[in-house]
Order: sequence, then structure tokens, then C-alpha cells
Amino acid sequence: MPRERVGTVEGFGKRLNDLILAKGYTYRQVAEKIGRDRKAVYQYKNGDTIPDGVIICRLCSVLQTTPNYLLLGKE
Repeated sequence: MPRERVGTVEGFGKRLNDLILAKGYTYRQVAEKIGRDRKAVYQYKNGDTIPDGVIICRLCSVLQTTPNYLLLGKE
């Protein structure tokens, strides 16, 4: 049976990737800033996993966005 991708928050990975690129960061830089490894950031971007609330807050701080935008695409 194929593994289902985690990602009930549709578009999270694309928004995350777009914000990382817009800020000019590498995945490694973002990973260091949020206290995770680069692999975790790739997993978030690819929709393999969704980060917990603490990491969402760190991502929002680093990428200067809100949880509503990052998770739901709403300003």
C-alpha cells in the first residue's frame, strides 16, 4: 500500500519554499535558525511531515510571516 503524504495543510510546502527563496536563505540556513537539520526542512517542503507548533513559530519568525499564512495561505 503506498504511503500517504502528510499534508492536510494544502500548499504548506510551496509557501514555505517560496518564502525561503524570497528571503534568499538556503535550507541549511533556515534549519540552523530553527534548530533542526536540513533534512527536516526538506521534509516540510515536500509535504512528508508538518512541523509542530514550536517549529511553526520559529519558521514564521525567521521568514517574517504569520502562522495563518504559512499554514493556510491567509493573510
